[in-house]
This record gives sequence, structure tokens and C-alpha cells, in this order.
Amino acid sequence: MDTQILNQLIEQLYTSEEGGLYRTFWGKRPEDFSTLPLLTPDILASTSLYDRTYSRDQGLVRSVATRGSEFLVKRSFVDIAHEHLPVPSGSRALVLTTNPDDALEYALWCYEHGSIPYYGDVGNVEVAVFCAEHFRTNVLITDNVTIASLITDARIPSMIELVVIIDRVHSSDQTPLLATERVLYLPETGCLGRIESTTDGLVLLEDGRVFAEVLDDTLVVTKANATTPLIRYKTEIAARVERDTIYLV
Repeated sequence: MDTQILNQLIEQLYTSEEGGLYRTFWGKRPEDFSTLPLLTPDILASTSLYDRTYSRDQGLVRSVATRGSEFLVKRSFVDIAHEHLPVPSGSRALVLTTNPDDALEYALWCYEHGSIPYYGDVGNVEVAVFCAEHFRTNVLITDNVTIASLITDARIPSMIELVVIIDRVHSSDQTPLLATERVLYLPETGCLGRIESTTDGLVLLEDGRVFAEVLDDTLVVTKANATTPLIRYKTEIAARVERDTIYLV
């Protein structure tokens, strides 16, 4: 996402008839993207859902819990469909996550991309795995807590060929399992990019619709979601930059 696109985006949001968050937060008309103040979870929480919503498209309203704030966010079906998740089209996916809102969002993504999901219940893993075997699922979409439990209890369905771990926290010492893809994903932003493990640490491979910065050792992201755009959003993710590469800490 280059500077011209970023400046067009802030002009569009400032003059939009929908929403009101950025006009209020920025005050005067912004002159340059780099001078914009940082958006935080606390600011999102203190702003009404209506004022944070810039498109009235149909979608999913879900909860977000950060270290100090809880709020609702709208994820339109269009925004969910535009996410870049490394799940092959036509897959039979088992969606099994600790947070049911996450599972519902990932299942909706599957439907939008020609993949038929089986939505499992982490509260009854035995039934979820039994049904996944019957359904012949070949991709597991999950999070770090759930995959750790499945590995410990040896409950990975036998036909799984690819594990996609979607989470806001990733660790370089996670045990590789089958073919594994890792995705950095926040409920308020959606997909921020794939995570690649290297000898120097975990590298963020930014999604094409994301502009990432590291300020004060924290990942700051801009993502042009149609419904809930996030501009210079200060996440709670520690990061560093080396030779124009972003590493998660």
C-alpha cells in the first residue's frame, strides 16, 4: 500500500457521510498520513459501533477483547471474503477454535471461497473429531490453544493434510505439525499477513491490503476494510524492524 493510496484513503474517510470516528479523532483535515495520531483499542471502545462503521453492508457483528478494552466490531461479508487465508479452494475444512466468533468468521470465509466447512465445538472435541473423520476433512483451521490440546491428546483427524493456525500470538518454538501455515489475525482488523519462521525470528509477510509500521517496539497497522477501516491502529503486538523486515517479538 503506497503513500498515494494511503492519502486517498484518509481523504475518503474524512469526507465520508458514513461513520464519524476519524473526523472526530483527527480534528482538522489531515495533511499527510505520517502525521496522523495512533488509534488505540481504548479509542475504539469509547466510540459507538455506529460511528466506527463506514459501510452498511451486511455482515457479522462480533466481540473484541484486548488487554484493557472490550467492544463490538462489524465485519462485513465483503471484508471477510477479501481476506487472504492459505486454505485451498474446494477444501473440506474443520474449523475448531477456542473463540466461537472466530470459528464463525472463518467458516463464513470458507463458504465465500468454495470450501465447505465443518464447524466443530471445542467443548466436545471427541464429537468434533468423530464428525470430521466422517466428513473427510482435509484442512484444520484452528488457533494455538486448540492445536496444542489436539496434539497433546493425539486427536488430529487422520485425513488432515494442512493445518492453518490463525491467531494474534505466535511462537517460534511451536512444534511443526504436518504442513502448517500461520496467519496473524486480529478480530478487529482481520488478516494482517502470513507468519514465516526463520532463523532470525518470526517474519510478518504483510497482506496486500495492509500497511504495517513498527513504532515504540509495537506493531502499528493500517487496513482499508470497507466496513471498519483501521488507520494507524496500535496493536498490542511487540515487533521490531531489521532491514525493512518486520519481526514479531
